[in-house]
Amino acid sequence: MKTRLLLLATLCIVQLLPAVAASGHTASALSARTVDPAAPAAGAILIKSPDGHLVFQLSPGNKDLLFTILSGNSPVISASPLRFSLDGTPLTENTQIAGVRRYQVREKCPWLGVHATAINECVPGADSAASVPDEGTVFTLPGKAILWYHDINGHYEGVHEKKELQQVRTEEWVAPPATLKLPQGLYVAVTEAELQAYSGIVLQADGKSGLVLRMAHRQPPSHPYVLRYSPEDVARLSQPTVIRGTITTPWHLPDLCPPPDPTLFPQGIHTDWIRPGRAVWKYLDGGGDGTPETMKKFTDEAAALGFEYNILEGFWTKWTDAQLKDLVDYSRQKGVGIWIWQHSKSLRDPASLQKAEATFTAADTIELDLEAGGGYLALIKN
Repeated sequence: MKTRLLLLATLCIVQLLPAVAASGHTASALSARTVDPAAPAAGAILIKSPDGHLVFQLSPGNKDLLFTILSGNSPVISASPLRFSLDGTPLTENTQIAGVRRYQVREKCPWLGVHATAINECVPGADSAASVPDEGTVFTLPGKAILWYHDINGHYEGVHEKKELQQVRTEEWVAPPATLKLPQGLYVAVTEAELQAYSGIVLQADGKSGLVLRMAHRQPPSHPYVLRYSPEDVARLSQPTVIRGTITTPWHLPDLCPPPDPTLFPQGIHTDWIRPGRAVWKYLDGGGDGTPETMKKFTDEAAALGFEYNILEGFWTKWTDAQLKDLVDYSRQKGVGIWIWQHSKSLRDPASLQKAEATFTAADTIELDLEAGGGYLALIKN
């Protein structure tokens, strides 16, 4: 069976104008907002951001297709292999770039100050076709990059560590986003976006300054998942994802950020329009029963520590509205905000969601955050 693999690369800068590149397994094409007409002699293709500052380079290697990302003349991602397979067959090995097709796309969307490149793959297929994709693309960081990360045992609730990437053990897990500081002072976050009908990824250190994409069936289940789901659900995670029809991966993107702009952040993290918050949270370390009186003690501890918030686990759903309001009023007097948490499984029908929203509105809620990881948090004004 002959399958064409399209590799898409986007450079988002200033107005997030996308530049899209594609290469094929049996045929290939490049689509770009801006393409350097003088490609290197080795057959590499360059895609530049509108201001020319960010450069994505795609080139054939000895075995794999390689991509490199530059900021000015400095490498952000060193030459790294793109690896994608279908039903156990590698599609990106021994692949040639057969040609270039150019067109322009002009789009506008809100700009939040982030410069990013993004990569995804698209494998066309009939609606009835069932296939199993797998990935092993590597993000190789230059020099002595500093990494802030935690593993995946606690899902998104792990404790972050700070290490040089070279010191992270081979095969150690890194939950996205992986946040790094490069030797030249730039910050990079490696993550994914627009995850739909596809397996979510985590990262794994390769012991050579690289972070490798790993799909869900290659990941050990996290402790919160094992705790909350059945053994059948846990076993299902080890099965590769089967996708019917065209396969489109999420965008795998390294967000590139310079140091904070002093015009926008004159006091850094203490700039008055930012409300960063530390929180006490009765979850991992016991702390007594989940009663209003116990949580008032947590509010007292938050106030004593100078923390801004107190998080209530799902036990708050057993309280009356009057008990919740009493804790909110008590915490407000202490200058402590209240976040409340509940598992998203209890909000999957419209009636339950409407009831929750009504409760939050009555309680003077200002923010509701649905988490793909399993729950929501609602912030009550202080």
